[in-house]
Amino acid sequence: MATEDDLKEVIKGFGELTGKMDFIHSSITENFRTMREDMRRMEDANKANMQHLEDRLNTKVDSLGKRVASLESAEKDNIKLTAKHSVGLAAVGSAITYGFVELLKRLH
Repeated sequence: MATEDDLKEVIKGFGELTGKMDFIHSSITENFRTMREDMRRMEDANKANMQHLEDRLNTKVDSLGKRVASLESAEKDNIKLTAKHSVGLAAVGSAITYGFVELLKRLH
């Protein structure tokens, strides 16, 4: 049969085991808390990086839009200038043709 000393040893062992289990539980809980904080920091950093990338992309898209508008404006100006020159060249070509026709009439 178990003696009083044996019971004291068993109770002492349970106490030590309970203390170790509390320590293990505290350690695991602290590790989970640390991991959650790390994950939260990583998530915040990723959000900040994504916002930075989105801002840069929007800036580039806006810049490209301005460039396209500028090129379209320059193209319209070039079309107008080409049309004016074409009218002038057509007038000169018509005058030269008329002059040759009149010259040919007089030669015959």
